[in-house]
Amino acid sequence: MSTGQGNTLSRLGDFTFAALERLEKIDTTDVEALDLEIKRAKAVEHLVKAQVDVANATLDAVRLRAEFMGSQKVSVPRELLS
Repeated sequence: MSTGQGNTLSRLGDFTFAALERLEKIDTTDVEALDLEIKRAKAVEHLVKAQVDVANATLDAVRLRAEFMGSQKVSVPRELLS
């Protein structure tokens, strides 16, 4: 995944859907290619889950800060908005 457009949750979604499309197009009679693509999809799943966990932790921190400082003084990181 190129970093030229920025690493955002939106791009992460695009990357995930691209992995799904590769799985849909794979020749199921080619066991070796199928196995490789499944391993790749599992790696993507692991990375996506980790990134979503980071986003959720960031959002929890923003909520906690808003609770104690008031919503007027808190901004949501732009990475969570794109």
